[in-house]
Amino acid sequence: MAVHIGMSYHPELHDLLWRAREEGLVDFLEIQPERYIYSHFERGQMKRLLSDFGTPYCFHFACNSLGSADYRLDRNARQRRDIVNRLAPRWCSDHMTSCRIGDFDLEKNLPLLRTDETLQILVENIKLFQEGLAAPFLLENIATMWELKRSTIAHDDFFARAVEMADCGILLDLHNLYADQLNHGLDPRAFIDRMPAHRIRQLHLAGGSSHDGYYYDGHDHEVPQVVFELLEYLLARVTPEAVILEREARFKDLPRVWDDLVRIRRMCQR
Repeated sequence: MAVHIGMSYHPELHDLLWRAREEGLVDFLEIQPERYIYSHFERGQMKRLLSDFGTPYCFHFACNSLGSADYRLDRNARQRRDIVNRLAPRWCSDHMTSCRIGDFDLEKNLPLLRTDETLQILVENIKLFQEGLAAPFLLENIATMWELKRSTIAHDDFFARAVEMADCGILLDLHNLYADQLNHGLDPRAFIDRMPAHRIRQLHLAGGSSHDGYYYDGHDHEVPQVVFELLEYLLARVTPEAVILEREARFKDLPRVWDDLVRIRRMCQR
């Protein structure tokens, strides 16, 4: 099975993505739909963008807050699901996080308290979002700045149990695993080995930087060598449907972005 190569869309990357599509480096786009879906004008812009590129695309949400106990009260959840169904992306994904309290957006992915009770809440919310959703749903692991000490379930076990119980796919972010390795001592290879292989549908690769003693998942630098080594480790065990490069800042360094795309394509074609 061929591995599709994608990249997150940002207006600053438009020309690079167009060239990458023309030269066969990029097969599809990853769109953050929150930037477009809440107004008729912006939805029209997104439709024109997707039509112009003429490639498949996936939606990567950051606002569902699937780990929140009040997810059922989210008045926009049905709207988001309906827009997904109308625009028909190939995949739809979001993070394992709580990022909103009521209508207040925290604008940050927060770690979950990993307990049986939280696991049940997360699974019920994923099932609710998937209900009537036409596109396959994938859950992504996040990078966290801290760990909640009262957690009773290991990170890898909690994530693996969540996707099995919710019957959804995995978007495995290898750079987030690397960040958690540096910040918390997580073993990325053990995490990969714990995942149900048949559920790993997509991978995220990105780069970050260190500040004040922490490593940040900033999507603002080239992919670290260690993350490419994790990609090689995973590809020896699993063939995902897609590998996606994320870049959201430092756009003056576009030659390095291009180099990362070339390297990802070569690794996935071996």
